[in-house]
Amino acid sequence: PGHEEDNDDDDPLPFVDVSDELRAPASEAGLHPHLCATLERMGIRTLFPVQAAAIPWLLHAEAAGLASDLCVCAPTGSGKTLAYVLPIVHSLLSRVVCRLRAVVVLPTRS
Repeated sequence: PGHEEDNDDDDPLPFVDVSDELRAPASEAGLHPHLCATLERMGIRTLFPVQAAAIPWLLHAEAAGLASDLCVCAPTGSGKTLAYVLPIVHSLLSRVVCRLRAVVVLPTRS
């Protein structure tokens, strides 16, 4: 998704410039059907561009056993929170054991 830019060989993370036109139905992001149904009930039928780019990438990285660190720079209101929360919830749906499974680091304002 998006437009991948040329990367240095030393940089393992891709740079994706997300176009404002990149929108996708939530059902096409690869999320668990239960999450898609919940989003639909909440009135969320189309993902914001940052979500349409990040969610499939994160789900693929997890499924392939790859590092899934992701840095997103986008304006307030662009959908960053759901872009990382939905893949976390997706991966936790099948978990039974209660223990730490995700860490989210966010900047704060002083």
